[in-house]
Amino acid sequence: MTIPAPEIETMDTNLEVQWTAYPNPATNEVIIEYQLPDSAKNPVLLISDVNGNRILQKELDLEMNQFVWNSTDAKTGVYYYTLSFDEQIQQTKQLLLMK
Repeated sequence: MTIPAPEIETMDTNLEVQWTAYPNPATNEVIIEYQLPDSAKNPVLLISDVNGNRILQKELDLEMNQFVWNSTDAKTGVYYYTLSFDEQIQQTKQLLLMK
């Protein structure tokens, strides 16, 4: 009896996402830079507070590669910024606002 070898999944390097927010910690303005794969569809940025309350939801422009969040109305605290495209969450990162 022959046991078939397990299938090995390979990562498509074309789907690699590169993104960052700075400054972190921030005060009144946060710059979020992103580089998404060409195949990404409907990229969305979601910013939420530590309690999970949605602060901002923004459709991202694939041509711009940058979004500036004016955080002057947000309170001091921990926030999470989530990047999704193709209707799937790709990654969530943490941001600290200090006023």
